[in-house]
Amino acid sequence: MIMRLSRLALAVLSTSVLAVFAAACSDPVPPTPQGACKAELLSNGGACTITSQEVALGSVSASGKDRILVSGGPESAEVTCQVSGMSSFNVTASISVSGEGIQISIPSIASSATKMAPAMGSVVFASKESGDAYSSSKCAFYFTQGTSQGVASGKIWVSFSCPTVVGGMSTCEISESFAIFENCTE
Repeated sequence: MIMRLSRLALAVLSTSVLAVFAAACSDPVPPTPQGACKAELLSNGGACTITSQEVALGSVSASGKDRILVSGGPESAEVTCQVSGMSSFNVTASISVSGEGIQISIPSIASSATKMAPAMGSVVFASKESGDAYSSSKCAFYFTQGTSQGVASGKIWVSFSCPTVVGGMSTCEISESFAIFENCTE
C-alpha cells in the first residue's frame, strides 16, 4: 500500500512539474523594443569647440513618426527601454547604431508635462563626428501641444532640450529634439 501511494505521489508530482514547464513554454514572447530619435548638438560658441552635429536614427519629429527602428533589425539598431508607472512614469531608454545615438533618463514624467512646465531628466548624446559623449542631468522633457506625443506604460514619444551638455573640453547645448520608444518593458 505504501509503495502504491509513493508511485501515485510521484506520478502527481511529475504531472505537476510538466504542467508548470508547459505553461512557461506557452508564454508569449514580448515584442521587440523599437525607437527613433532626432537630436541636435549645437555649437553655441564660447566654450563649445565643435561644430553643430545631428543624430537622426529613424525618422521622428514633434508631430510625425515616419520610421521607427526595431532593435536588432536591418539597421542593426540597439534599442533598450523601460517605461513604468501609472500617472507618473519612470523612463530609461537608449537607441544607438554603430555607437551613435542617445540615452535618456526621466525619473518622473506625467502626461501633463509641457514646454513651460517640463519634467527634468538626463541625456547622453554620442555622434560619429564628436568622438566624445556629451551629457547633462538638467534636460527638459515635455509633450508638444497639438501633437500625438505622450506617455503610457511601455511607451513614450517626447520632445526634449538641454541648455548645457558637457563632453571632453566643450560645453554645448542640445536644441529641441525628439525621441520615441515603444514595446518597452513596464
